[in-house]
Amino acid sequence: MFAGPEYQWVERKRLVSWVARQWQHLQDWLDHLSEAYPTGFNIVLALLVVILVALLVHIGYVMWRIVRPAARTGTGGSASATGIVMDARAHLALAPILPCALTLLYYDLRVRREAFDLQILSDQLGTR
Repeated sequence: MFAGPEYQWVERKRLVSWVARQWQHLQDWLDHLSEAYPTGFNIVLALLVVILVALLVHIGYVMWRIVRPAARTGTGGSASATGIVMDARAHLALAPILPCALTLLYYDLRVRREAFDLQILSDQLGTR
């Protein structure tokens, strides 16, 4: 009588299906943007390419800093002021990426939990 599996009242959330759904939403949004606003699409695409290249350069820089011999052995002497300024510039250049990602995550969660759509936000802000 109780040999069957228990009934699932709520569908389990699967990470892979969520990522696939988000990818599909991104593709749909990009298709809509390319049809409705071709210039805006080109600007967004250029910004995404610049961000990707900057991220790859930063990853390469961090990997270089990790594997260089002076960093591991400590024989490179004290850090020069120029090196410290360059490190600060690199971090300041990439600092806006985290707030942008957190803002996107916030709106994604709000859309899914409250059925809050960007069309509603656009109407509230008075822009079309």
